[in-house]
Amino acid sequence: MSHDDLEFHRKQSLNVLEHCLQSKPELEDVILSIIVNKLGDQSKKVQCHTIYLLIKLSQAHMEMTPVIVHEVNQFITRSSVKSSHVYYSVAYLNRMAAMVAPKDEKVRVMLLRIYFSLFKKLLNTDTNPDELAPPVKKDRSKSKRENQRAAKAKPATNELDQEDNKVAELVLKGVNILMAKCSEQLFDSTGGESSSAEMRRLIEEETMSLFRLAHHDVLRISIQALKLLFQFARQQKKLKKTRGEIEIAHDDEGA
Repeated sequence: MSHDDLEFHRKQSLNVLEHCLQSKPELEDVILSIIVNKLGDQSKKVQCHTIYLLIKLSQAHMEMTPVIVHEVNQFITRSSVKSSHVYYSVAYLNRMAAMVAPKDEKVRVMLLRIYFSLFKKLLNTDTNPDELAPPVKKDRSKSKRENQRAAKAKPATNELDQEDNKVAELVLKGVNILMAKCSEQLFDSTGGESSSAEMRRLIEEETMSLFRLAHHDVLRISIQALKLLFQFARQQKKLKKTRGEIEIAHDDEGA
């Protein structure tokens, strides 16, 4: 039924699966993967209905959210996944960033890692560009100078394709949601939160990529990148101020 030609039947089969999962959570290994797979359905209505059902599951069973997020991450990392499938997957993750991440440390760390792994994948910064680039075949009908110009005219690997623009915008929006909802946990000056250490590491690694995105042709992506850079700068300033106050307090105690 979940592969039926009629859109209505596919949506109804998802409703049945969601009901089964709520009543029999022990079958999540089988049922959850079937539901998450429908994020790659050919119909946008079925994809949106899948997001609705996953959110409903997270609301009914909050402890199931890390498992659902993990399953969505497994779906995103498949080699055959399309940009449109990733888009709807990130749309669900963004809802979890607003609903669950402020209360759940594990979900917060998972979302951070997923967002920035997608960020690296979109910009091709997680691998060596020289390894990614296929060998250029010389066109024998052209001169040596023309072949050299063609090689130089190749697009840079850290530039986004047009089809990935929406995904990149949604990923940046998701990180901004996390920053807005979980700023205290993500920038814990005491270092008690594991998500705080993860966030500082990711800031150091991806700041230059965000600066490049701030000059992107698509205005919405530039705005999201600038918002994120501003959030980083503001929180880093707060951290330095808090650490300075702690050091002064320690010095006064020692005196």
